[in-house]
Amino acid sequence: MARRTVRAKIPSSSPEKMTKLGEDIVDQNKRDGTTGPLANGDVNMAEFEKKLTTVVALRDDAEKLSKQAEKKIQEANQILGIDKGQTISTPGTIYFDIGLIKTRLLGKFKNMEDTLGLYGFNVVIGTSSSPKRKS
Repeated sequence: MARRTVRAKIPSSSPEKMTKLGEDIVDQNKRDGTTGPLANGDVNMAEFEKKLTTVVALRDDAEKLSKQAEKKIQEANQILGIDKGQTISTPGTIYFDIGLIKTRLLGKFKNMEDTLGLYGFNVVIGTSSSPKRKS
């Protein structure tokens, strides 16, 4: 005779699914009433429901704050000039201004380009060989 196995998974890797499971448990417990299997059990269902309500409120707040944070990051990226469609040629951005500053400093410190390092630029000075002519 085959052995019967039972699984009732708790979706611990998904906050949304775990919250939904908690809500379903609370709903069924309310339908069962005071004579249901969870009445006077190991878990105080009023406290369980209160914790679940707190979780839902905290996750809703976090979602709103996350959207606000994304919007602020996009605003900052637009000012920097690194948002979609922006380049060093986009006027009024930090990227554009730094490009102008770099050009001015390179002109001012000709043959002393390593001085740009004082301004925070990562300056790499190297040599390259002249291209060889093809015969």
